[in-house]
Amino acid sequence: MLTVEDYIEILANIQTVGQDITFKIVSSDYNLVNSLARQTVKGTPFTDRQCELAKKKITEYQDQFESVGISVSDLTNLRMPLREIDRSRWIKIVEHQGSTDRVYEADSAPFIAVRFTFQKKLISAIEQLSRAVTEKPSYDRENKIHYFPYSERSLWEIVEAFKDKNFELDENTQSVYDKISQFNANDHVPGIYNYELKNIPDTAKNNLKEELGAVSKDNILLYKDRSILYGLQNFDNLDESNFSTLATKIAHRKNTTISLKVDAYTISDVILALEELKRYPILVILPNDKCFDSLVTFYNGIKNILLAEDMSVVFRLDNTGDGLHFNQYIKDNNLNNKLAKDTKIVYTTDNKIPKPVVNSDWYPRTILVYGSSRITSTRKVLSCYTHTDLIMHYDPESAAGLKYFYSRSNLDEI
Repeated sequence: MLTVEDYIEILANIQTVGQDITFKIVSSDYNLVNSLARQTVKGTPFTDRQCELAKKKITEYQDQFESVGISVSDLTNLRMPLREIDRSRWIKIVEHQGSTDRVYEADSAPFIAVRFTFQKKLISAIEQLSRAVTEKPSYDRENKIHYFPYSERSLWEIVEAFKDKNFELDENTQSVYDKISQFNANDHVPGIYNYELKNIPDTAKNNLKEELGAVSKDNILLYKDRSILYGLQNFDNLDESNFSTLATKIAHRKNTTISLKVDAYTISDVILALEELKRYPILVILPNDKCFDSLVTFYNGIKNILLAEDMSVVFRLDNTGDGLHFNQYIKDNNLNNKLAKDTKIVYTTDNKIPKPVVNSDWYPRTILVYGSSRITSTRKVLSCYTHTDLIMHYDPESAAGLKYFYSRSNLDEI
């Protein structure tokens, strides 16, 4: 008596029932029928679902079986007992990959284990999760378990993705998820809520209010500009209508370092945008090998915006040749002012650390690297100002090099 496996192998033309007799399968069934037949030939039993699917296909081709004298009235016989499949679906916090122990210790590095058997919709959910969580999961193919490095954000994203798909959560996972779900951003996330500065230390609040004034519709973008420095993440009612496009783009930067497109903005555009954002004082770094030309170009671009008395060039060249003309230019344009705490712009060069500036009580809110400065030497100057939250590179020649020096994730292009 034929078994279900025999019928499938005959349908796939692996077993023959007579010379020149070939079963014709529609293209949409070809891969399925042949896959089931190859499985049985290898000695791998059907699962319950595979068996039901095999019976369905045999019945659909009943006419072809009967045309060669094969009855399909009885499909109860099996060559091999059905293979049992663990179709359990669960989410657990485990101590390590391969473990099913429940654990949640602050000093451990647990994983979130997500277990299910193959289903296209669930695989799609896993792929979407891989974009939402910070680290990609690993997969235990034998036990059908996906392991995500633990974080509270990842746990919340995972449970949200699967909570309506019949997944079981162990007691510990459910408890942590419930606590996260009750989390109120207003009570924890630093930022501005309805024009109120919340969830940062009082010292930081006082510093910001002293520098920018109380939060209002008119200055909330200034607070956004300081978000990297103070860790502000939430901004309600963010109004940008009173600010230039460049100032707005600077305020919305994701990184400390910016590369400016020189064909889009003049140096006066840049200084005016920084003035809007109250970014004085500014340290301007000039290229050592072109410092004279760079200083002249820069100063001509901003001399109608700032008074010379608000600027100071803190270095000189040897008093010979071009150095003589450079030093005289500084004197003639009244740029040889003594460094003061309220000096708005200080000029230095990229090949040496400006020790008189570093040792003073003057500290820049903005660093502007102007002209073809060497990135490696400029880095020495930048290392003196590690707390500066805005470093701008304005130079067409170094724009491409910046992409190699900084990773793309650490450089904004405006």
